Amino acid sequence: QNQNQNNKSQSESESDSDSDSDTDSSYNDAKKVKIDTKEKLNQNSKNSSSINLKKIKFDGTHSLDSATSDPKISIKANLDKTLSLFNFIPAVELYDSDLVSIPSLKYPIPWLRTLERIKYSKLKVILICGPKRVGKSTFCRMLLNQSLNIENQIAFLDCDLGQPEFSPPGFISLHIIDKPIFGPPYTHLIPAHKSIHFGEYSPESDTGLYVQAILNLFDEYVDNLSQNPLIINTHGWMKGSGLKILHALLRQIKPNILIHLEPNLPGTREMNLNEIYNSKTDFPFYYHLITPQFTSSKFIIESASKRKLQIMGYFNIAERPLHTQLPYSINLSKLRLYILECDVSPSQYLFALNGSIVALIIDETEYESLEQTNENKLLKNTPQFLIAPPPIKTSKCVGLGIVYAIDGPLTENRCIHIITPISFEQIQRVNTLVRGFIDIPVAMLLQESLLDIPYFVLGLNGRGSQEMKSRILKRK
Repeated sequence: QNQNQNNKSQSESESDSDSDSDTDSSYNDAKKVKIDTKEKLNQNSKNSSSINLKKIKFDGTHSLDSATSDPKISIKANLDKTLSLFNFIPAVELYDSDLVSIPSLKYPIPWLRTLERIKYSKLKVILICGPKRVGKSTFCRMLLNQSLNIENQIAFLDCDLGQPEFSPPGFISLHIIDKPIFGPPYTHLIPAHKSIHFGEYSPESDTGLYVQAILNLFDEYVDNLSQNPLIINTHGWMKGSGLKILHALLRQIKPNILIHLEPNLPGTREMNLNEIYNSKTDFPFYYHLITPQFTSSKFIIESASKRKLQIMGYFNIAERPLHTQLPYSINLSKLRLYILECDVSPSQYLFALNGSIVALIIDETEYESLEQTNENKLLKNTPQFLIAPPPIKTSKCVGLGIVYAIDGPLTENRCIHIITPISFEQIQRVNTLVRGFIDIPVAMLLQESLLDIPYFVLGLNGRGSQEMKSRILKRK
């Protein structure tokens, strides 16, 4: 039957060779691929269960037997209409690009000109600033990829706590990049050369600590990585205290090139460098770029959803669901514990840490032993409770972990069990756990099964599960 189909298609192509030869050849090639695929599947199915091939139609009008060469017809992956094969998605859907709106990445011409100027300059430190949603992250990716055509490695200092490029949210990180960057941040999370855990999505709670952390990482670059160019991506807070933070960073870091991105809105103006620098000799090469306004699209992902995707990508949930990952066990007597911005009694510390995301820190500071309460004196393997976060200069954060479980108070060799993607060699050096304001996304808990999930109640059986009814008091 397959041979007859081949002969039939060959005769049809010869009869129509005088007209539309290009279209017929592409049609025959597509049909031949389809027939070869059928033969291979039929051969494989002899030693296994039967495979039913269905005729897949595209968009209700186009099918595999009606190929088209219309340039307006585009191709995209169709995840719903698939063959009945496990992990096999061969189907495509043809749709009219005039009817379906899919956003494409557009580079403004001033951006491209600025990148060309920077590309051949020998200046080392480049700082990108601007408010939210003006394309700072996109410009950084373009600059990284273009710089890698000339340099072997690029240092990248990420100061954006809410949406960092290579690390989970809540971190200030210094990275070494040696490969081009493609895709959104949650697709290319990599270990940092050095990172500092801030524990929040915004520097508003402690601006002094935020500036101190950035300058510490910049000193690390100057001491050990100054042979490579440095790109600094800043936060999107450009008003009030946020603008003061930016001015403080510019005075301390003194970048060679300053790129200021702003939206195309009334009232945009260039930055007054005289207000920042004491001497004109410190002035960088300044580029004030206006980001054009593009039409909004329904495909835009909100910032909160991006942060959740980054956390899920960090713990590799797509390949290894949370309940299938084996935790590490650390003796509690070897740990120091701290909870950010909360006054928690030492007797309640372990309850607050259980089932939460914590930062795994290697702290080389020597502390004096804290006085324990009467309750903790009776417990075995009690950790040390810190009254302040670990110092930035003597500590290093190696990643995040999820507290899976904590042994009971009377357990011998009491341990805390942590799920984390970091290596065994690194977890052996961790001696401090810090809980911030980064929560576990609910999607991580609901990924596989709704049964036996700790701290999760379905239905109306738990406390506080009844529907709240607002009381409206009428004035008499």
